[in-house]
Amino acid sequence: MDNFVEIDLGHLIGVVLKKWWLILLAAVLCGGATLLYTLYFITPMYRTNISVYVKNVSDDVKRSDTINTADLTASQRLVNTYVTIITSNTVLDKVSENIGSIYDASTIRSMVSCAAVRDTEIFTVTVTNASPEIAAYIANAIADVMIVEIPEFLEGSSVKIVDYAIIPTRPFTPDIPRNLILGLAVGLFLSAFIIIVIDFFDKRIKSEEDLVRLSDIPVLGAVPDFMDSRKSAGSYGYGSQAKESTV
Repeated sequence: MDNFVEIDLGHLIGVVLKKWWLILLAAVLCGGATLLYTLYFITPMYRTNISVYVKNVSDDVKRSDTINTADLTASQRLVNTYVTIITSNTVLDKVSENIGSIYDASTIRSMVSCAAVRDTEIFTVTVTNASPEIAAYIANAIADVMIVEIPEFLEGSSVKIVDYAIIPTRPFTPDIPRNLILGLAVGLFLSAFIIIVIDFFDKRIKSEEDLVRLSDIPVLGAVPDFMDSRKSAGSYGYGSQAKESTV
């Protein structure tokens, strides 16, 4: 027995196009639900950062005004060390004290991320918070503490703050346009998929084409549908509007 199932792509496209209004409605409803959820149930988060310049020698060490390749390489290698120091309890405990202990060290650590700027001796410290003012406040507190603490850990090195944090004016998340488009797409494809699945498992015979597709036996004729709802006087369902069913 042939276990293969033939899929008529043209038929599936026709089924989807026939229900275009239902697919559009599902997309609008899903997109609207996603938009409402984004606006009223997701807390906006704000992000700001400071930029830090890493030096592999202290300011009080006399050196030439030129910066050689070895200096740059050493500074870049120190970035990971600085990141570890910044996120240590020693540094973050002092940051917590400087901001009035509104957050403890572990909470601040969860808000902080650090990343090196590629091929430079600069790295950034990013702080994320639901309040834009607090995000900038914590980031600048970290800057003030690291300037004092890092030379204590690494002798012969220092950092300079390139840019202090500013108060962000826009949340970086949630991304409302992206979520809306995602909701519309989910509603569109999910409704189309459900319609295709329902049609695939629908074994009812609705037309002569269904008979031809299911059997090689030729269709001999068609029987009129006597249940025409638009009966006129004297027609008794035999009028030109009567539907037909195949046999």
